[in-house]
Amino acid sequence: MESSSILAALSVDIRTLAKKQPHDLRYPPPCGRLEGSTINSSLNVGVRTSVKEQSHDLCFPLECGGLEGSSILSPLNVGVRTSVKEQSHDLCFPLECGGLEGSSILAPLNVDICTFVKKQPHDLCFPLECGGLQGSPILAPLNVDIRTFVKKQP
Repeated sequence: MESSSILAALSVDIRTLAKKQPHDLRYPPPCGRLEGSTINSSLNVGVRTSVKEQSHDLCFPLECGGLEGSSILSPLNVGVRTSVKEQSHDLCFPLECGGLEGSSILAPLNVDICTFVKKQPHDLCFPLECGGLQGSPILAPLNVDIRTFVKKQP
């Protein structure tokens, strides 16, 4: 695809692993983009990211405001590994200063994130253009699940 948008009308779910909970936490991003997703502070949600050249996971809380509200101070040089359904490898990209919303993926990397459309047997892939996650709008209302996994997390 030339555009990083997903045609309307899917209702999007992003599954994240809540700290010290054995199940997936689901929260629906509202119409718009990934960075438009909000997580109530009371949920005490952590996203596990793997710090390069370190053997442990780095956990940081998602505050009110959602993904774009999460900041990772430099110079941790953090990479997030994402794995999607029917994809056998991890996709790695660096998180620059500013956290998830500050992550840019250079155009020549030609990165795809595959999302699984509910009730369909195939994966829907869309490219992340320059600008990173916050540059990829998902228009309402498809019914998409994005499953993310990180290093050393089952």
